[in-house]
Amino acid sequence: MVEQFRNDDDRDGENVGNSESDNHKGENPNHTQEVKVGKPVILKAEAYKTIILYASRYANQAIPSENWKEIYGLLIGYRDDDFLYVERAIPMTVGHDTD
Repeated sequence: MVEQFRNDDDRDGENVGNSESDNHKGENPNHTQEVKVGKPVILKAEAYKTIILYASRYANQAIPSENWKEIYGLLIGYRDDDFLYVERAIPMTVGHDTD
């Protein structure tokens, strides 16, 4: 996943401590830069099924959207150099209405 962001902690229009932006001083103090965030996720079918079944109990087309609820749970798995693997999903609780 790639995320665009603007550094609001800039001083004098420069990104402090960012060598990439040091090459472009004075060009545009409000520039955006591309940063790689996280790793691709591999979700096992059983974990996906658990998430969908639990979530659809509290938010689906048969329930008016103003009555939908947040759900919370745990994802159990592991990571390697390239991917994040989710082996299991454990539903825990239901929260408040969604916005």
